[in-house]
Amino acid sequence: MLNLLERALLIRKLSQNLDRVKRLESLLQGKHLSTVKIADAFFTNAKIGSLNVNKLTTGRLAVGTLFDIGDVAGGNYIRKSGEDVRILMYESSVPQLIIGMQSGTPVIKVGKDGTNALTDDNPDNFVLYVDQTTDYILIKEKARVSRSVSSYSSENVAHGLGYVPFCLVFYEVSTDVFRKVQGSPAPGWSLPYFLVNSTNLILYNPTGNTVIFKCYIFYEVAE
Repeated sequence: MLNLLERALLIRKLSQNLDRVKRLESLLQGKHLSTVKIADAFFTNAKIGSLNVNKLTTGRLAVGTLFDIGDVAGGNYIRKSGEDVRILMYESSVPQLIIGMQSGTPVIKVGKDGTNALTDDNPDNFVLYVDQTTDYILIKEKARVSRSVSSYSSENVAHGLGYVPFCLVFYEVSTDVFRKVQGSPAPGWSLPYFLVNSTNLILYNPTGNTVIFKCYIFYEVAE
């Protein structure tokens, strides 16, 4: 005869075994388990409805058409799209970056804030636009300044880049009419000109009148 303690232990074991049998029957019937703790496992072919892990170590991970990393609900995430073979980066739910295929063409597109890189095809709205169809040279502007330089004098415009940048300079020849300024002049040059070094854009006015300069300084290195 079993005493009370032995009987209680036997009933507990029986209950645990019945629960395990139910889980096994669910697996055999193709039903999903709500929560499973796995120490170490290797899966060859498996269909997983959803997966939430703190650590996942794998040599090669093959996913379906979509694979999202980040805050999808908040709109800031990276999406790997297997169907289109590309990677998208979303900012405030707007895809601002594309690397991969678009309409059968390999592209790299980085849009300005708010630019939808999937639908916008205007290069002016991108900081980088490469589609292997058309050559687009996008240069980024650092600053634009206007200076009034007195006659027979010069003025320094600090750019703070530490290298010689590409610059465009214009001077006013009549009201709201500007002419492009040339660089280092020949001896006897009597028109406004400019020089640029790793510290300053230097505006020169060798004329007898005050000259208004408009300057555009870019991040690109002058070559």
